[in-house]
Amino acid sequence: MSRLSAEERASRSEAVRYARGTMGLVEGYRPSPLTRELQARWIDGEITIDQAIDEVRLSHGLTDLPGADSTPFGHSAHADPDTCSTIIRTGSRSAATQGLHC
Repeated sequence: MSRLSAEERASRSEAVRYARGTMGLVEGYRPSPLTRELQARWIDGEITIDQAIDEVRLSHGLTDLPGADSTPFGHSAHADPDTCSTIIRTGSRSAATQGLHC
């Protein structure tokens, strides 16, 4: 990946902080060492979000799941250009992953 601007890096860092906080409050989630490593690499621009998703899938042996551009039910999933959150279904966004799918 190309070198990120300070603004982009700050935006990614805030997105990760927000996702960790939201998931921690709602689900008691604590990121694994692999997740923390991948988030740091994404923040630094070393990998894309799709590469991070592939790494997690591989670590769990889930290589045969549908791609990041579709839901388990085959519906289209895409990043909203304004919020960078993944739209799972019309009118519904995952707050925990906001900012991590652009």
